Amino acid sequence: METKQAIEDRHSVRVFTNKDVEVNKLKGLVKLAQKAPSWVDSQPWKIYLVRGKSLAKLKELHLKNSKTDRSAAPEWPTMHRVNWDEFPRDNMAKLNLHRTNYLTKDELDSGWARLNRIYIMLQQYFI
Repeated sequence: METKQAIEDRHSVRVFTNKDVEVNKLKGLVKLAQKAPSWVDSQPWKIYLVRGKSLAKLKELHLKNSKTDRSAAPEWPTMHRVNWDEFPRDNMAKLNLHRTNYLTKDELDSGWARLNRIYIMLQQYFI
């Protein structure tokens, strides 16, 4: 599919039915999601499929929270890089080390570069 076609054909579904989605279709969606790119191949997501009684409880909790004006977190917390698998952690560390090889002296003397060097030093202790 061409990028232009993907953008033009994109749409958001805002009206849903109560019809159950087949487990095989959900598994297929998860397989497709696994192919989605992530920054430095970190893949920091977790996928939860909720159906049946668990889904009913989750819906009930969301309804209760919305009726009591309890603010919701828009997304699940992101996993910190120290909890990533070994490959993405190493990949991130290599990216940062290579990045410093391309910085000029002025860039190295800037605040951003100092923060980056601190980050790299911290990686040696936590990764």
